[in-house]
Amino acid sequence: RNQADIAEEYLNSCKLSELGVLLGDAWKEKRGISAAVSGSEIDSLHDEIMSLGASGAKLLGAGGGGFFLVHGESSLRKRLEKLEGKNRLIPLGMDHKGSTIIFEG
Repeated sequence: RNQADIAEEYLNSCKLSELGVLLGDAWKEKRGISAAVSGSEIDSLHDEIMSLGASGAKLLGAGGGGFFLVHGESSLRKRLEKLEGKNRLIPLGMDHKGSTIIFEG
């Protein structure tokens, strides 16, 4: 099965900590494809996110507009806010309406 199917199963069965681990596994797999996938600054940020207690984090997007999708316990949010600096923190939540567009003008 592919990662999307596994992620859907975890979401549907509320196995969110397993979803975090899946994110981490996907990141390791992506990093193994090519050294060009990441650089030392991104690797350092990922390591710092994980050291703060995230159960998983994966870089999404491409070029200069990418972001880390991070999973962890709710207490992780306060720790992430301290490292934010030049990075933006956009909290995500779960609902049953499907995806929605967030616009910050």
